Amino acid sequence: RRSSVFKLLIAEDEALTREAIVRSIDFGALKFTLVASCKDGREAWAAYQREKPDLVLTDINMPNMSGLE
Repeated sequence: RRSSVFKLLIAEDEALTREAIVRSIDFGALKFTLVASCKDGREAWAAYQREKPDLVLTDINMPNMSGLE
């Protein structure tokens, strides 16, 4: 990959946990750009198809579609 910045997608159904992940890690320092923060598996799948992230951090147990699906 030519660019030194990678795309990151986060999928977590618990809003407080999702916000804590986003706020507690300096993704920019790790050369990641947060392209989507999703509340369930369906939203994450749509964002994945749209954004083509390099890394997905996902909760396994979520409504509508699990992180494993």
